[in-house]
Amino acid sequence: MTAEQSAQAPVDGFTVPTAHYPPPLADVGKRLLARILDGLIAVVITAAIVVPGLFLVDRVEEGTGRRTVVAFLVAALLLAPLAYETVLTAIWGATLGKRVMKLRVVRVADGGPVGWGRSILRSLAHWVLSLIPCVGYLDPLWCLWDKPNRQTLHDKCVRTVVIRVDDPVYGEPAHLDGPPVDWRRT
Repeated sequence: MTAEQSAQAPVDGFTVPTAHYPPPLADVGKRLLARILDGLIAVVITAAIVVPGLFLVDRVEEGTGRRTVVAFLVAALLLAPLAYETVLTAIWGATLGKRVMKLRVVRVADGGPVGWGRSILRSLAHWVLSLIPCVGYLDPLWCLWDKPNRQTLHDKCVRTVVIRVDDPVYGEPAHLDGPPVDWRRT
C-alpha cells in the first residue's frame, strides 16, 4: 500500500483527509498589507499603554518614581509589538493582520503550527534584524526574490513559511468540543 493510499484508507467508516503539500504560499502583496495592518494595531496597543503613562510621569515627583515610570514606558514601547506578534502567532498561527488577509505562519518541514518556541524566536529574529542598519529593510523585502518559499530573513532563521488559508484544506483549525474519541478502543 502506498503512502497516499494509506492516508486515504477508511478509519472506522470515515476517510481521513490529506492535505496538499506544499501549501499555497502567501502573495507578497498580501503579506505587505498584513504587515501594515499589524503595524497600525501595534501602534494602537502601544499608545494605549504609553499615553496614560505619559500623564502619570507628569504626576510623579522627580526621582526614583519618575525613572521607574519612564523605564516602564520604554519597555512597553519595545515589548508590546514583540508580545503582540509572538502571542498571536503562537496561539493562532497568525497576527490579526494575517488573519484578515487569510494568511498563516507554519513550519517549513511539515506545514504544522509554529508553537510558542518558534514563535518567540521568529519575533525576536524580526526585532533583532530590524535593529541592524540596512538589514532591517532587507528582512521584509527578502521574500520578493526568495525561491522557492518566499521567506523573509526572520522566516529563514526559524524555518517557517507564510501560507494562504483561503484554500479549504488549510482553513481555520478544527475546534473540538472535548477530547477526541479514541476510535481504536471501540
